[in-house]
Amino acid sequence: MRAGLIVFLLLHLILPLLSYADAARSMNRQQLKTIERYMDPSADPCDDYYQYACGNWQHVHADAEYYETIGLIDYKVDQEYALLLNSIRRRRRLRQEHAFVRKLLDYYKSCLTVYEYTPQLYLDWLQEHEHLAWPTVLPSRSAKRRGKILRYDWLHMLAVLRKYGMNSVFIEETVIQRRDYARASAIDLDKPVLNGGFQPMPHKGFLLIMEYLGVTNEERKNKLWDDLHEFETKLKSLDFVEDTTEEGQESAAAQRETTLAELNMPFLTRYLDILLEKPVDPYMKLTIQNLPYMRLLLTVLDEHEPEFICRYLMLRFLWYLNVDGPRNFLKGDCVSHTRSMMPLAMTWLYERHNPELIDEKSHIEALFQKLLQHFTQTLHSNANQFDGHILRFLQDKIDTMRIKVGNLPRPATSRLVEEFYADLQIEANDFYGNHLRLLQHYTRAKHNRLNELLAQDDSFFHLEDPETGASSSPYYL
Repeated sequence: MRAGLIVFLLLHLILPLLSYADAARSMNRQQLKTIERYMDPSADPCDDYYQYACGNWQHVHADAEYYETIGLIDYKVDQEYALLLNSIRRRRRLRQEHAFVRKLLDYYKSCLTVYEYTPQLYLDWLQEHEHLAWPTVLPSRSAKRRGKILRYDWLHMLAVLRKYGMNSVFIEETVIQRRDYARASAIDLDKPVLNGGFQPMPHKGFLLIMEYLGVTNEERKNKLWDDLHEFETKLKSLDFVEDTTEEGQESAAAQRETTLAELNMPFLTRYLDILLEKPVDPYMKLTIQNLPYMRLLLTVLDEHEPEFICRYLMLRFLWYLNVDGPRNFLKGDCVSHTRSMMPLAMTWLYERHNPELIDEKSHIEALFQKLLQHFTQTLHSNANQFDGHILRFLQDKIDTMRIKVGNLPRPATSRLVEEFYADLQIEANDFYGNHLRLLQHYTRAKHNRLNELLAQDDSFFHLEDPETGASSSPYYL
């Protein structure tokens, strides 16, 4: 419904702009040229229509940095950011900059200083700062003896790695707005559901991590992959576990609000204690959506040695960091990555560098109000013959919808951004530690909102995850 509403609004914005005959003819010519460039006239459309229609698409875009409009905007914005960051770095008076700007520059610099990607340094950092005991990459008899001494603790490792961003492995833990009071937040625990459920690690990803870690023994490496693949197949089968409890059937589409005391599942209590870095109030409200899954998960995990599970978590974490990190460590990659990890600071910097944007906000807001008015009129005409319930639902959405241009708290923007990054430490020559600190900073910020009410005025800003922070695409909350 939300997506349909947004598309409908956009159509009413775009269609009047296309009504001018000259603009339409010009656009048609551009589209015709684009279509012709993508076609492969050497192919027979009767034998392979798709090759005929789109056969040259990959050749046209072979060296492209983007493939659609939003990608083009991101590419152009990243280019502007690169010029801006490099010009600031050349200044002699960096001490006069806000502390968060200096931290942003140091993170960007630390990314540029990486010559060869070495994910082992992530493990070393966590071993030092979180006292995690990592198993050897490949199992062995000596590693097994070592494991008996160390007493591997997969639940502790899972919670610690969640502090650094890894999610949807065994448990999906998120902070959501409460259904009974949208300004308040609550923890939601579920089976992995994002992106279509649990996502196994691809074989190519496994081989890449093995290469990074210097594993060359093909026989033992293949044996490890077979064991991991069998384990993940069991985990994937849990995607089909539905909540068949009486409470779950009564509220199949809704989250079930409860407390840890009511759940009486000690492993979840311990998980949250470690994640939140303090004993959790057993009567704190949270939502849980699939108790049968949680019980079956423990059954599956109990079939495996803690050392094996910890080895699996270690490799999954390295794969997660590989996906989350920069594609390479060139200027463009480091700009995009810095933008994804410190979106609030980067947005502030962009606005300072482009003060004319502030004047445009009133025009955008006025246009948005006209769109809402036009959509309200369309609803009242009810050409689609919606029933009264749907009409009221859509009208309520329109009445409460607000537009926020940029994602900065106002007023006192600089002070609030400074406060947000106040406890963050960044070192100019420690990319791996910096990356982990920023992931932890984001996770802590999300959980800190459990103790406060969301602002209803301009001081509100959305905590953007790395994917959202690196994109110029608008989003609906």
